[in-house]
Amino acid sequence: MNQSKEKITVDQLQSLYARAGFRPYHMRKFEEYALYLENKRFLNSESLITFHDRNGKVLALKPDVTLSIVKNTTATKKSPEKLYYTESVYRLDPQSREYREINQMGLELLGEVDNLAQAEVCLLALESLAAIDDDYVLSLSHMGIISAILDAFAPDSPGKQQEILTAFRMRSPHAVRQMDEKLSALVGLRGGIGQVVEKCLSCVQSDTMREACAQLLELDEILGQQRISMDLSVLQDLYYYNGIVFQGYVPKVHRAVLSGGRYDRLVENRGGIGAMGFAVYLNDLSAYQAPADYSEEIVLQYDEKDAAHDVLAKAQELRAQGSAVRLEKRRGEKNA
Repeated sequence: MNQSKEKITVDQLQSLYARAGFRPYHMRKFEEYALYLENKRFLNSESLITFHDRNGKVLALKPDVTLSIVKNTTATKKSPEKLYYTESVYRLDPQSREYREINQMGLELLGEVDNLAQAEVCLLALESLAAIDDDYVLSLSHMGIISAILDAFAPDSPGKQQEILTAFRMRSPHAVRQMDEKLSALVGLRGGIGQVVEKCLSCVQSDTMREACAQLLELDEILGQQRISMDLSVLQDLYYYNGIVFQGYVPKVHRAVLSGGRYDRLVENRGGIGAMGFAVYLNDLSAYQAPADYSEEIVLQYDEKDAAHDVLAKAQELRAQGSAVRLEKRRGEKNA
């Protein structure tokens, strides 16, 4: 009988993260609502499932794991924390408008996040995808590049900035061609890191752009991975993410099965530490659940004369050997 792909992958990822020095993190299903209220700009949805405990305190089913990790971290620049988790979060689906339980597994690195640390997180993301499917790709970008583009082409216009972001997400150059030809040349841009970085630097000259591109070139030099593609349509929330961002794809899932990046803004009041991590969305692994092959199903018939204990024992014996056994009561003609 086949094991669940989700179970196999969780076991593999736990082993992978533990070998890299990450330790398990566990949390309750709910947190104080005040935590999410204070950090609502970092949440994808403000619609939370809340309730009162016996003391009248407002609690919420957790919509996010990272906020809880940041709340409880003891990380400093000299003493980083490396954590991994397997948890469920509860979020409102924007399409169905129903709450969904999302099973996810991920890791978080808090402390000093230098170029080597960034590369290690990206490498673990690549290895996480490889545990799901041999045919995978990690698409990445850098929010510093996006910030530099917004500052260059729409510095004082939130409306135009939103148009630009939408154009990048939709890979629609014609939507911004009237603003600037250089801008439209960047929309939809993807390929090798060196190739895309060169184009970005030719279109926008700023310290923010140069710093972001330097980080990406350093990452490319450290990893040298063929499974990494740079794609400027990979956008995360500018309020949350500030550096390298990425999404992971495998053939049988039509959306990203892994997502993450650098999110220093969430820990900006924690003594100047950095933070980076990602999550693997376990719900989507059902596409990799191969159905059990029970083509040789055995029908075990019985009647009132047979001892129930013996019938069940025989069925369990056959099932233990890998067969599918269906119990069926033998009936006479008139009862058929």
